[in-house]
Amino acid sequence: MKLVPLLAAAVFSIPSLARAQTWPQKPVKVILPFAAGGPADTMARLLAPQIAAFLGQPLVLENRAGAGGVLGIDLIAKASADGYAMAFAAPGPLTIAPHLSRVPYSAAADLSYVSIAGLMPNILAVNAKLGINSLAELIAAARAKPGSINFSSSGIGTNGHLAGELLKQLAGIAIVHVPYKGGAPAVTDLVAGNVQMTFVNASGVLQQVRAGQATALAITSPRRSRLLPNIPSMVEAGLPSLVTEGTYGFVAPAGLPAQILARLNASVTAAVKQREVVDKFTELLAEAVSSTPQEYRDWMTAESARWAEVISKGKITAD
Repeated sequence: MKLVPLLAAAVFSIPSLARAQTWPQKPVKVILPFAAGGPADTMARLLAPQIAAFLGQPLVLENRAGAGGVLGIDLIAKASADGYAMAFAAPGPLTIAPHLSRVPYSAAADLSYVSIAGLMPNILAVNAKLGINSLAELIAAARAKPGSINFSSSGIGTNGHLAGELLKQLAGIAIVHVPYKGGAPAVTDLVAGNVQMTFVNASGVLQQVRAGQATALAITSPRRSRLLPNIPSMVEAGLPSLVTEGTYGFVAPAGLPAQILARLNASVTAAVKQREVVDKFTELLAEAVSSTPQEYRDWMTAESARWAEVISKGKITAD
């Protein structure tokens, strides 16, 4: 009785197996769900030629920004699972956006997770004129005058926004979120004194820190950066639960044939080990890394649960 379905499964798997064995026969499209020119865009463009060299076909990159990355991820979730479409995903549309509003895909069911490719921490920085030089001093100031400290981020639902909300909850302080359309204006208003603190990606505020316009209190990674050895990690600063590295990686449509998934994973793993990639990522204050598909999926599951709790507790909405 079980022979017929087994034979049927074998028959229907033959075309998929054949495609996997001859793949890739044409360029692979990679959706970048963010605007051109930012750190994530730069990481993807550094990786693309290296991955292409291992695959033997070019990667065609296409920026499709919109709805905080949701638009680009949705395009991939609805694409054919033939190995010719991927996205270089930021953490927001996978682990944060689904808890802020209704998104047209399931990050768990509609995507194949290829590999993590880069880690980029945020920096907690304050306007230098505040005279605050440590996380402990910032928390003390916020407790002394609740609601007097505003913090900027690159937008609602970004890693920086949720890092600030998590700080509020962990430290029991009242600080006010001011969202911007990107990290650059968030830092500009920090320097101008229109906001007192910010959580932005490390490369976005490094120039202002070095110029003495902003004071970096901590980097949201488990250890210090080699390029910023004087800035303590969140672990050293006393809030290990506030480690929130931006995790970037490649995702594809669900149902990707196992052989294609394995080859894509191997290509990313090889690419992030190239000296040019490692050095350029370091300049961005990022780390080139790789993972297994399961490790990437496990990260998504755990991180999604983490931010769901923060969003629920803080009654945070997308408005």
